[in-house]
Amino acid sequence: MKKIIVLIIILLITAPLSNAEIFRLANVKTSPSKIDRRTATITEVPVQIQTVFLQTNPREEAKIISAKAKCESEDLIDYFIIKETTRTPIIITKLMPATEKNSTEINCTIQLKILQNNNTIEEEKQIQQTIQLYSNPLGEINENIQNKINQINEDIHDFEKQIAHLERTNRVLGQIASYSETAAKGDAIITQVLGVIWPIAVALEEIPTPYTKAAGRLLWNIAGKGLHSGHTFVLWAIWNPGYSITGASTILSTFTKTLTIMQSCQLCDYSETHTALIEQAAGEKIFTLDDKHGEPTTIEQFTIYEWEPYKSIHVAQACLCLPAISYNLEKEKQIKCIYKNCIEQNAEYGFPLTECEKTLKQQQCLYVDGAAWKISGGNAAAQIFSEITNTIMKQLPVIFAGEIWQNLCDYETGVFSQEAYPETFGQPNILSDMAVPLCAATAGMQMLQETGFFKGNKYKWDQYTGKLKGDDYC
Repeated sequence: MKKIIVLIIILLITAPLSNAEIFRLANVKTSPSKIDRRTATITEVPVQIQTVFLQTNPREEAKIISAKAKCESEDLIDYFIIKETTRTPIIITKLMPATEKNSTEINCTIQLKILQNNNTIEEEKQIQQTIQLYSNPLGEINENIQNKINQINEDIHDFEKQIAHLERTNRVLGQIASYSETAAKGDAIITQVLGVIWPIAVALEEIPTPYTKAAGRLLWNIAGKGLHSGHTFVLWAIWNPGYSITGASTILSTFTKTLTIMQSCQLCDYSETHTALIEQAAGEKIFTLDDKHGEPTTIEQFTIYEWEPYKSIHVAQACLCLPAISYNLEKEKQIKCIYKNCIEQNAEYGFPLTECEKTLKQQQCLYVDGAAWKISGGNAAAQIFSEITNTIMKQLPVIFAGEIWQNLCDYETGVFSQEAYPETFGQPNILSDMAVPLCAATAGMQMLQETGFFKGNKYKWDQYTGKLKGDDYC
């Protein structure tokens, strides 16, 4: 009997207990431990439930061969488990809690399949986690968004400073250009009058009477010399016929004339040769998916005409058109203001900011860079400089005539410089001053040709600043 009792005790000690816990849940941690309310309104929030299992009897060899999870929560969208064959399985959940709640609870059951002593054993572990919801009151802009808005405000302020500087510059340069063109056209008239006075004075001097001779000299030495002095001042300070600096006397006048041409955006006039054909795909196309064929589709060519400085800041910069640069900066400032307003409104309602970014890129492309510039890609600059070259080529006859005039009648280097600009008029007689009206009249004709460069220009050359239409978003 005693032997039987001892045998029963030994069997009880050595036999495995079916309800004994092989692995215990040592630690549970959620990451993140809190959820931002604003994030929860925008997208599903991934939350990791990280677990650690320890073997209750380290002397017994046991291994987790699989782990399955079953989770429940009224805010649960989806879940799955990773690292399911380790002692640290992780449950990945996707939660989208209601923002009026202070917390959300999630209950999970992990089913472990364990291999021990060549036996497969299953255990269940219960997990309950509470995840807090945090944030400032819904609608208040958080720090990151506020920093973004502050940066946009700085950008807008920089645009305002640039625009104000360009406005002042354009105002000064525009006034100089206005006076220069008016003076050049006025001088063209004066030189023609001078060309009429000279033959009259010569005729009066040749009549053999004291009165007519005196009248001729008086007309030439007073009226003719006065008009010629004004003409000489224009040549020196305002408008020099031709396009070369021939000496110290032409530096100022060449500068003001060049400034006038630039300020009027003449180099930007691509009215005849500004077409860019874009042919990405043309003709009949048939699209095939697996073994199915679609209907024939025609993708047509399309043409871009918008090589205009007021539609692209790159075009404006390429042809040195300051008013158009100012205009494009005004547009870019408005786009920045629209972008800022979009961020503020979306942040207030907890909406994503992706639409604001998309709108910013689209408006920047269409209204600042210019559609033609973006579509042409690397060929845009070459196209613009080609058009500028064409514009200059069209002026070659005028440029050539200016070179001839400078070689003959320039104040310092011209062949007739001494005869055309004498210190004393009418010596030995008025007829000897033939070079004076000849050079003056041809200078006037050349000025009319050069100022005629402005005729039909589609840009308002005296437009100091861009005037945007519509609402002011700033």
